[in-house]
Amino acid sequence: MCVHADTETEFHLSFKLPELKVYIIQDLIYSHAHLYITKNIEHWIRSLKEVERSNYELFLPGDGTPADKAEVAINIEYLNTAKKAMEDELTKDAFKDFMLKSYPERQGAAIIDIYIPRLFGNESEI
Repeated sequence: MCVHADTETEFHLSFKLPELKVYIIQDLIYSHAHLYITKNIEHWIRSLKEVERSNYELFLPGDGTPADKAEVAINIEYLNTAKKAMEDELTKDAFKDFMLKSYPERQGAAIIDIYIPRLFGNESEI
């Protein structure tokens, strides 16, 4: 068992099966889906880079199909893209539009509407 802190959530449990090179990673990655972005992007990226350097080959995410290291790399890229958009101080609508245009192949776009009030500091809209 492994604990990840300050990623998608404050605390996140995952399970490693080293003999099978399988990592039950839950929502640390999203396979072929939009991620639930939080303000912990940099720490999340560092956690994913550790996963990417690991010797695990199959990742079982909380959302989407089983994934490989290529999907881990795409999640890192996605988070970097979101981080850049936040640094550019886009409005809520511009941020959402930017992420959808940047990753049109990802599923679950409605998740953006769920996290955007928290990300932009207006939790009363949730």
